[in-house]
Amino acid sequence: MNASTSQRDGRGSQGDPGGIGLTSAQRDDLARAKRTGLWVGLLAPLVVITAALVLVLVWMPRMPNPAATHWGGSGGPDGFGSPWSYVWLLALVGYGIVLMMWGIVEFSSRTPSPASERVLPVWSGFQRFLVAFSLGYAAFLSAVLLGSVIVQLDLKDPAQAAGLGATMSIGFGAWVFLTATGWFVQPGIEVRPNVERAVEPILLSTTERAVWFGVVRPSSTFIWIILVVVVIMLGAWLLVFFMPADEGDGMAKNIATIATGGVTLLIVLLLAMTTWFRVRIDARGLEARSALGWPVFRLPAADVQRVETAQINPLGEFGGWGLRWMPGRFGIVMRSGEGIVATRSDGRIFAITVDDSEAAAAVLAAVAKGAQK
Repeated sequence: MNASTSQRDGRGSQGDPGGIGLTSAQRDDLARAKRTGLWVGLLAPLVVITAALVLVLVWMPRMPNPAATHWGGSGGPDGFGSPWSYVWLLALVGYGIVLMMWGIVEFSSRTPSPASERVLPVWSGFQRFLVAFSLGYAAFLSAVLLGSVIVQLDLKDPAQAAGLGATMSIGFGAWVFLTATGWFVQPGIEVRPNVERAVEPILLSTTERAVWFGVVRPSSTFIWIILVVVVIMLGAWLLVFFMPADEGDGMAKNIATIATGGVTLLIVLLLAMTTWFRVRIDARGLEARSALGWPVFRLPAADVQRVETAQINPLGEFGGWGLRWMPGRFGIVMRSGEGIVATRSDGRIFAITVDDSEAAAAVLAAVAKGAQK
């Protein structure tokens, strides 16, 4: 089905007889979307992975031992291990990712209570994309692992296995095709909870202007994780730098030192660019600028239809922490907790986690109101 926004957005006249934050029409829409999502995003991927697992087990007696488990840039195998690696990959990675994706879908589409502070849709393009992606991912993983097994059947020497160029092409093609198919077979609806937390704009005279400044920063737990990662990377670089080189291996050591240092620097720069943001709200709208000055994300005041405050759950509502994009929504979500949720004129959502979100939202609502006069 083509993507469309459900007109039954919960702010109509049908009321909420069930007392669960959704109208009866919305509950019907949500049940239909979740039922389709269950088949497309959970049951079908599990069937695909199970079928691949059965085939691998059937072919196991024909596999060399050790088997090729990794292919290098030259096209041939360059890593070897137990043929049972394919079984564990399908069982742990295959089932694990599919179940994790459905867990996020299920968690994020819970029916809210009337007292809930949630304002993000309980079903939208976010859940629809995760469902479709899960189906495509299952097909990709199964195709690649089956192709890796097929090229080794009845070989005595796994090093003679053919390359996986065709297998990877088929796998990626299946991923794209089934992700698109999984998207279009789902109903293109959006279900918003009946929780109106639109913020009243601050009152400004014709000669007054309002500006709000804030900072987006990660939680203390995430900061510690960042520090640990950086320390480990620096330790690896120092280890390579001070490691004595054998005669004739000086060039190899220099390359390893530069590569390790480059990766460390790149990680530090990426973290600095995508973790801390300075936020400014003024007559132009909202601007979130990285601590390094780039990237910059802007929400024009004239494009803001509604501003609300909410308790934001990064994993359940955006699939994780950081700069998050999903169909219909974009978020700068570095921690759980209070934040601003702005709805654009075309229905897309812009969310950002900031302290003092009530004051920030009131200023954004005021400048949006002024820009639309």
